[in-house]
Amino acid sequence: MAAVGWATGSYLTASYLMGALLGLITLLLCLRLARLLFPFPPFILYSSVLLILSPGLLSGCVDGTSHALTTTLVTAAILLHVEGLIGHRSPLSVACLLMVGLLVLIRIEFAFLWLVFFLHALIVSISERREDDTTAFLILRSITGWLILALFLFPLMAWNLRVLRVPWPQAVGAPMTADAWADAGGGEMFGRYAGLALSGMKGAFGFMHHTPFLSGAFERILTWFGALFMVGLSIGRKDERPFSIVCLLMLLLPVFYGLAYPFSGWAPAPELFSTLGPLWVITAAFGIFRVPFLVEALYRKWKEGLPAATGFNIWWTVMGSLLVLVCLFRTSHALQDRMKRIIGEKAVRQAVAAAVRSLPASGQPVVTDVPGWLAYAEQLRVIDLSGESTPEVLACLDRGGKLSADELRGLLDELRPGAAVVWNEENDVVFQAMDCRPLEYGSGAGAPQRPRLCAVNRPDAF
Repeated sequence: MAAVGWATGSYLTASYLMGALLGLITLLLCLRLARLLFPFPPFILYSSVLLILSPGLLSGCVDGTSHALTTTLVTAAILLHVEGLIGHRSPLSVACLLMVGLLVLIRIEFAFLWLVFFLHALIVSISERREDDTTAFLILRSITGWLILALFLFPLMAWNLRVLRVPWPQAVGAPMTADAWADAGGGEMFGRYAGLALSGMKGAFGFMHHTPFLSGAFERILTWFGALFMVGLSIGRKDERPFSIVCLLMLLLPVFYGLAYPFSGWAPAPELFSTLGPLWVITAAFGIFRVPFLVEALYRKWKEGLPAATGFNIWWTVMGSLLVLVCLFRTSHALQDRMKRIIGEKAVRQAVAAAVRSLPASGQPVVTDVPGWLAYAEQLRVIDLSGESTPEVLACLDRGGKLSADELRGLLDELRPGAAVVWNEENDVVFQAMDCRPLEYGSGAGAPQRPRLCAVNRPDAF
């Protein structure tokens, strides 16, 4: 990213170029996965068209975030895992582990992928009674993988110890923190954890079904049908079993996320589940194209010969065209909404930036929970309430994962901000932690959200 930004002279252009490149790599990886799943040329061609038109892939490539990178890494990890089970490489390979390790550096919740891969490889090995890939071998591979993932996280944990004096800080907005166990009985905390984990599982399934491709009932039905169809085929056919990973991901990933939800909150959920979008697209396409071959097999048992191919062509044409039209409609609608939102947000941000720069203390940092545009576009110093770019804020969280006004006041006394720009209502506690007055600014017509802006009454009082 830095090299492309230096070559182009603009990091905004570099982010778009990198997003386009990563989107192309994701498409090629998906075509490789589709070829392994069902080496039928019309299916592979249709999958490529559907991937381009489906909501999520194109928008993720142009949003300028890490979504394109995480999608590419997740797709590569799944492909390498499948190749390990079909004999192209060893199960739970080092290459697959490397992809998961890079993902863990982005979001630690991606470590659940390694757990799902291990369970899937274990199920396939036991069902096929493989002599080489024994249970002991897979368990040893899994343990080795967890140790290597810990090595991936070691530099980050060392940085946390140096800056925050804890190996891993609590997450902002998480309903339960690890240090809360010290102030309550084990039974009470376990009961609270069980309730939160159960609600987290339900919410995680909801997040998965509200990713761009699965947001519609039609696509959701086709994807679940394709995933269950893979499982049904894997019962009697050995070569289909590696692809049952799709159904296992749909079932286990929300469960594992729900177990971690009390300590991680909902912030990682959208990125974790949206990166599986290309896999859902291929699964839905597989369900459409494989059904006629199942009908053909049943027809042969009932009557000698083959059924007329006309019915196959009609099925593929009608169902395939219908899914393409639905995806095209949802993608165009999502892009239109995105453009309207960007125009509205740009107007609001320009008005807020102008108001902040007009303050007498314009050279002092700004407290905000959305720091990117202020820090990059406006070149202002920021105090990040999310804790990502200002980790000292994480020390101001209470045992419920929310910002404490008293703790935050002490931090702001040291950092001496001049203004606050707060977008999310749960962060309004910052107004209690600093002596400030509301500040009016120009309107942004069409903006989905307007931040609250306040200026410190006496910046020199800090």
